[in-house]
Amino acid sequence: MLTVQLIDVENYPEMLALRMALEWFNVRVFVDLVATSEQLIQALNHPIVKPDYAVLMCHGVDEGLYLGELAPEVAATQPYNGAINATQFREFLAIDGYPVINNGCSLGTPDYAQAFLDCGATTYIGAIDDESGGASLMYLISLFYHMTEHNQSLSEAHLSACNIDDDTRMFKLYR
Repeated sequence: MLTVQLIDVENYPEMLALRMALEWFNVRVFVDLVATSEQLIQALNHPIVKPDYAVLMCHGVDEGLYLGELAPEVAATQPYNGAINATQFREFLAIDGYPVINNGCSLGTPDYAQAFLDCGATTYIGAIDDESGGASLMYLISLFYHMTEHNQSLSEAHLSACNIDDDTRMFKLYR
């Protein structure tokens, strides 16, 4: 049975929709609800169960992966606030050899991909620009549909999922 870790950073409705679809495809799903950078570090580096795939459900902003606002007393205890960029990911990532899929806008650029690959991800997928509306959800559901229902490899499923429209074509796969 396929195991997927969903790491939700300020993207709860989309994460819930993906979780329901994955469970419909008979995928074992673990969810990490993340509010702080310490929780994100923990979720990425020490998952409850080593997943077959980790999916970062988040938002991308100009500064990087958006973390959301925290109360000042909580923010003061965090290693990162506001957003985490590719250089900062390199400071803490230690992924134990599995693919990472990031649905945040513009977090699929080569610098983010290389940071994750250099720190242990076997594959990294992300959008190279700001995709519109439900494109990231549609891409993710299609990706896992093709892997679970049609036994496609990650590369084959990625090609199938990218061919929905111009927004899903923004998702790039890096090895």
